[in-house]
Amino acid sequence: MRAAYRILALLIAIGVVLQAMFIAVAWFAALKDLDGGAVINKDTSENFGRVMHGVFGSIVIPLIALALLVVAFFAHVDSGSSGLCTSSGWSCCRSCWRSSRSVRRCRAAAWSERVRTGSGGEPGSPSGRKCSAVGR
Repeated sequence: MRAAYRILALLIAIGVVLQAMFIAVAWFAALKDLDGGAVINKDTSENFGRVMHGVFGSIVIPLIALALLVVAFFAHVDSGSSGLCTSSGWSCCRSCWRSSRSVRRCRAAAWSERVRTGSGGEPGSPSGRKCSAVGR
């Protein structure tokens, strides 16, 4: 599942680059037509760049994003959201408790922080706040 996640994320990035390319092609074609004496109004036919930009922006990229969302629930990246927990002051969170290796890492980090700062509190919360994942 992680490989599928990486591939879909890469496809989203490629889709964004293609979107930029398609809109650039559309404007270059429009500017070329304007230099040739054409008038652009609501009756002007769409060029290749505008059509592809519309298709990719309204169909292809949203479908890839939906597939990425589904795959993300099954990918189980070990430290997928632990950065959010550590930045807000928590040393562990629910995502750390998915595997025993993550639990050991979380407990070790919490213990070293408690020893370093001398603060009390429950395991996994060096600041004394209760970690929402303790005991699960």
